[in-house]
Amino acid sequence: MALLQLGYPDRSAERLSGGLALARELGHPETLVVAAHVAAQIHQQRGEPHLTRVFAKEALDVAEEYGFSLWVTFGLIELGWAEAELGDAEGIEKMRRGLAQYELTGAKLRFPYFLGLLADQLSKAGWLDEAFEGITKALALAEQTGEGYVVSELHLIKGELFLTSGKLIKAGKLPGGSSELSTQMQARACFAEALTVAKRQRTKYWELKAALSMYRLDLMLGNSNHNQLAEIYSSFTEGFETQDLRAAKAILDGNAVPANAR
Repeated sequence: MALLQLGYPDRSAERLSGGLALARELGHPETLVVAAHVAAQIHQQRGEPHLTRVFAKEALDVAEEYGFSLWVTFGLIELGWAEAELGDAEGIEKMRRGLAQYELTGAKLRFPYFLGLLADQLSKAGWLDEAFEGITKALALAEQTGEGYVVSELHLIKGELFLTSGKLIKAGKLPGGSSELSTQMQARACFAEALTVAKRQRTKYWELKAALSMYRLDLMLGNSNHNQLAEIYSSFTEGFETQDLRAAKAILDGNAVPANAR
């Protein structure tokens, strides 16, 4: 996972494949459930819900068979995210169930990441109040637990929440005193913070994601400058078939921006 975040998606995939093969060869259930969970998380961060679903289901099946209650909650949350991302409305309820069970264990680690996943799907489903509540809690918990690796992604999700609320305000579907422009400015501040955090952590993959979100928003605001995106993209030496790098290349080549590429 660290290799992906540092900007080496291909090496990350290679290590992941080797780890999964070794876990299956060993036949040790807990090793396999950990490997499958990590695979699900990596594919989620790469924006690959079909593969996230495959590995989350594998992790959940093994965890349920051997009574690994904590890993059952992880599997439910990740499987629910993948199903929701693929259009299954029941996925959100599965995520809620997994999070409720996870809270009962008293564990804190990974909770900010999972809350962020739920907020992302709640936003896409139009449940913005609950989504904002979740992302606010996730950021506060990340500070408490020291899980800095999720902070950039959480700010990106929060920014997308502001953009969604702005579109609903413009369409007259969301009451309130804010304007679409003010929510766009709030979104931009979130994307800027995501970029700042990623640069500080040298997590190049999150830099790219933040730059993509920033560029798309700036384009909506009438600014088509993509120098920042170009600079970050040019620093990559691999991973050019991943969704985010393909999206960046499409922009830099002057082609249509792929939809839902975040």
